[in-house]
Amino acid sequence: MTVTLIQRFDEKKKWIAAICGASTLLGISSVLRDREYSTSIEIEEFPTCFDPAYKSKADLTVCENLITAEGNAYVEFAVAVGNELDLFHDREDELETVLFFKNQLRG
Repeated sequence: MTVTLIQRFDEKKKWIAAICGASTLLGISSVLRDREYSTSIEIEEFPTCFDPAYKSKADLTVCENLITAEGNAYVEFAVAVGNELDLFHDREDELETVLFFKNQLRG
């Protein structure tokens, strides 16, 4: 059922976000196809899910309607999702959120 849901979201160009090992579900669902992606998974262990040619060197990748990230990029991932969902009032709001979650906002 999860695979079908992911495929339907992709067909409708809805945003799909996966962090750390969740990108495996995108690979199983065949939505990664010829798209760049980020993951924390050792992709060699899942040869039917991932094409090494499209693995990004970046911790966070936004490609078409997919947002993928390595597990250590959880703040950047959350901000990217927030941006696509128009959750921030402006750039200052986005930066304040980043500082808050990186524990750099004092006061």
